[in-house]
Amino acid sequence: MFQTVVVTYPEFKAGENQAGKFLQLGLRGKKYLLLASRDQHRFHNQILAHFLADQGAACHWTNDEVLQIEEPALIIDGGGRFQLDAERQLLILSDNSLAYGRFDNEQVQNAFASAEGNWSELKIAIAE
Repeated sequence: MFQTVVVTYPEFKAGENQAGKFLQLGLRGKKYLLLASRDQHRFHNQILAHFLADQGAACHWTNDEVLQIEEPALIIDGGGRFQLDAERQLLILSDNSLAYGRFDNEQVQNAFASAEGNWSELKIAIAE
């Protein structure tokens, strides 16, 4: 089973209350879940641009809204919004990414179940 790497912007742990947007993707044979607080990134493409820059992957902005991705090994599996309730150890996933589509419910639950650290200990709830 693949172990999913969770990347957060700014850096936070599964034990901290947060809310924002997330993306699920694969890059160069690894699976990733990217979570960004509302204050860090407002749009899914901003989260992706930050991650790709960290990975040294080719991308650039063609204008204020359009991210041009030049990384052939990138597979985006969708995104949405998240609400992390640390006290209840509950992660609520909802909505979809206008740019990258809705996440697959089962796939994202499996990704968190295989995530490194204490992310795998969270209960996942999918809100429609």
